[in-house]
Amino acid sequence: YLPADYGMHFFLPLPEHAWGRYTAAELVQNEEVNRRPLGWGPYQIETWTPGESIRLSRNPHYFRAAEGLPRFDLLTFRFFGEPADNNIAALTSGDCDFVDDTVNWEGQLIVLDELQQKNAAVIHAAPTSTWEQLTFGIRPAAYDGGYTPFGGYRQDLLGDVRTRQAIAACIDRQALVDRLLYGYSAVANGFFPPSHPLAFDDLTAPPFDPELGQRLLEEAGWRDLDGDPATPRTAAGVANVLNDTPLVLEYRTTPDRLHQMTAERIAENLRDCGVGVDLKLVEPFELFAPGPDGALFGRNFDLAQFAWQSGRTTPPCSLFTTAQIPSPANGWIGTNISGWSSAVYDAQCAAALRADPRDPAAYQQSQRAVQQTFLEELPAIPLYFRLQIGLASPQLCGVQMDASARSVLWNIETWDKGEGCR
Repeated sequence: YLPADYGMHFFLPLPEHAWGRYTAAELVQNEEVNRRPLGWGPYQIETWTPGESIRLSRNPHYFRAAEGLPRFDLLTFRFFGEPADNNIAALTSGDCDFVDDTVNWEGQLIVLDELQQKNAAVIHAAPTSTWEQLTFGIRPAAYDGGYTPFGGYRQDLLGDVRTRQAIAACIDRQALVDRLLYGYSAVANGFFPPSHPLAFDDLTAPPFDPELGQRLLEEAGWRDLDGDPATPRTAAGVANVLNDTPLVLEYRTTPDRLHQMTAERIAENLRDCGVGVDLKLVEPFELFAPGPDGALFGRNFDLAQFAWQSGRTTPPCSLFTTAQIPSPANGWIGTNISGWSSAVYDAQCAAALRADPRDPAAYQQSQRAVQQTFLEELPAIPLYFRLQIGLASPQLCGVQMDASARSVLWNIETWDKGEGCR
């Protein structure tokens, strides 16, 4: 038996010759262990001034020392806090040469692009396995005891897959990548970013086609009765929806700058197709409040925009299985907040999780099948992949972004500066 997350069942051994005299509890608290960690990397810690800096020197025992690595004799990490302005000022003034991804750069890309245009900085960016999505509240928790359009519940606005497909077709996802992320990311057409081995070019993803979107809405029974595209369509024969119900959806996300800009553009796209949008910006603690009272985990919402992480190896399909629907039975902690349920998808996800990577053809086919069903049924619309971003001085070279690595500093031994870059 080889579980899909087999890589998580291993751990790095600790150096018994140095730390064997400490108990596990003592290791967590010990100053020597935590301030002077042992390792086999290119640098070793010399001094650590809490809240200010960490100074490192070349490790003479580094296994690539014969190659002239690392390039620097000394390396200093300085702490300027999370605000982007502080870090940009430090970089442009020469106080530092690189700022890592602990700063939330995504909402600052317009500023970073201007710096790059002036040759004051270089942007290094790569799509990560974290994907932004717009999730549909397909089956609210109120339906669990039975649904009828006359029961006083929210109407079943999103139960017809054609309505979800129409909404997806009305959203220009590539424009979100180009205008908000300056082309550094990619449209999410599946669970994984383009560089991942389980990302497949042959998946049929939702196209940007407003005419198709409006046609699907018509087929589902959402009519433009007044001929005015500025007003929402209304129900006229929509399954499980009372006639004359307007197609107006409440859209929830956080006030984070990138979230807000994304939501505003999507709302504009949807209004052009006759889908009314009521945008609500709520703080994360409110958006992700536990059920049954929280809107998302209590399954009491129409549209919600946020991000899920696919992980490096384990297929994330279980996020949308029936067993993961938040309910009293699982303490309202399931991840499938859409309430969508598909026996076909559940079976495909189970097969994907059981698949043996040692049989590449069968393994890839199982991953492709579950992603294709997800893209056809659309419990959520994958929008784009979030970015890993580092900002460098123009004099620094050797930086290579690899979103699958544990850190943007993964190849820091090869970085160089000035004359060494020629």
